[in-house]
Amino acid sequence: VLQWAIQYCIQNNLTSIRIDTWTANPAIIEFYKKYGFKLVEEYTTGDTKELPVQHRNLEVTLLEYRIEQPEENLID
Repeated sequence: VLQWAIQYCIQNNLTSIRIDTWTANPAIIEFYKKYGFKLVEEYTTGDTKELPVQHRNLEVTLLEYRIEQPEENLID
């Protein structure tokens, strides 16, 4: 799936893939890091009625994978 996402990003001139996961799951965070994802931030979702109850007050880790665009894809 990651290879497909990378190719999609290259074909569409996108620069990154971002994913978030529960901070309380260090094994999955390390899994993503092994594939080149970098930590962006850890945060807690809001406690607001605009969010569904199950999405409130979650401790989340945001990770990002930077896409290396081939030279011919770069726009001047």
